[in-house]
Amino acid sequence: MLYFTHAFGNPCDEQLMLAGHKTPIALYKLSREHARTWGYWTWDPGDNVETASHPSYGLEDELEQGAPGDHQVSEEDSDNIRVNDNKDITDVHSILTGMGFDVEREDGNWGIEVYCEAVLKLKAYAEAQL
Repeated sequence: MLYFTHAFGNPCDEQLMLAGHKTPIALYKLSREHARTWGYWTWDPGDNVETASHPSYGLEDELEQGAPGDHQVSEEDSDNIRVNDNKDITDVHSILTGMGFDVEREDGNWGIEVYCEAVLKLKAYAEAQL
């Protein structure tokens, strides 16, 4: 660490060499020059540390609709929203196991394949009930 600090502190006596036997400062200057040449260095340093450290930094679009996790639902929409309870889950589990579907199986894809297959089977089951 001493060499690293020393290399940035005194550019005339740099001992740390990185890629291509270049010093950290030389690499920084080359990357900055490359960015200018290719047109993506805008000379704008970006937001200061105080601004970027705010907990809701980067959430401007979401904050227009309220704080993260603060979702407002109109009364009209709230009548159509229903949260599944344990009985719903056990009923679906019973239906799937009754169809011979292994809800506990590993698919090597964090359960995504099992979930998709279960949704298709339940959709077919629901359509058959109509």
